[in-house]
Amino acid sequence: MAELLTMLFEACGAKYHIEKELVNETDVDDVVVALVNLARNGEVEDHQSLKRK
Repeated sequence: MAELLTMLFEACGAKYHIEKELVNETDVDDVVVALVNLARNGEVEDHQSLKRK
């Protein structure tokens, strides 16, 4: 599950890692909020725009 969530973040352009030991304690809502916060702070790469260039 941790690898899947990490891949989700990477697919969205965010560099984020979830510890395998903590994955059962991780709330999916918290993961989504963290991803949105990374995007707001400009800490994600826009892969879609890069592909169009």
